[in-house]
Amino acid sequence: MVIYTDDCIMAAKNSPMLERAMAELAVKLKITDEGKVDKYLGEKVERYPDGSYKLSQPLLIDQILQTMGFNNMTKPKDIPALSSKILNRDVDGTTHETPWEYRRLLGQLNLLESTRPVIAYDVHQCARFAASPKSSHKHAILRIRRYLMKMRDRWMIMKPKGSSLELWCDVALCGTQIRHTSTDQLRNPELGIS
Repeated sequence: MVIYTDDCIMAAKNSPMLERAMAELAVKLKITDEGKVDKYLGEKVERYPDGSYKLSQPLLIDQILQTMGFNNMTKPKDIPALSSKILNRDVDGTTHETPWEYRRLLGQLNLLESTRPVIAYDVHQCARFAASPKSSHKHAILRIRRYLMKMRDRWMIMKPKGSSLELWCDVALCGTQIRHTSTDQLRNPELGIS
């Protein structure tokens, strides 16, 4: 079961299991069965005959691009951030000034991470400076936007395999690493990692 405030998605191996769970919940809660999922929190969900799911969020991407002043003349990017550039506080940088709200945009980008996990690290880096964003942080978000322009019509496929759960983690050492541009290896002198 996936729950977000008062919306949820339930999945089970078979219909009787799902019906039993729904009946147990209905004893204590007022619930409605909306049928098969086609949309959830702005995500478009399509199920294929092989049991896999296609997840996409084209409307949210359009909303983000429109909020930031979408321009068809802007050159899209293949990646959301440069591996050689790590954001910092930029104490001496100029203050962020744009018609869009930095924090609001971060919230929208966070919602987008469910179908675009590749932007999660970069959005997190930008969120670290939400209290006092500088021009360099604004440019990092603009680059994410340029990446989204290119990837707007892409999606994620989820294909369940048995009853196992696989978890993948990309450790970033809390944003303290330095990337070597020639080899793209992570290094952190403070932690003795090179």
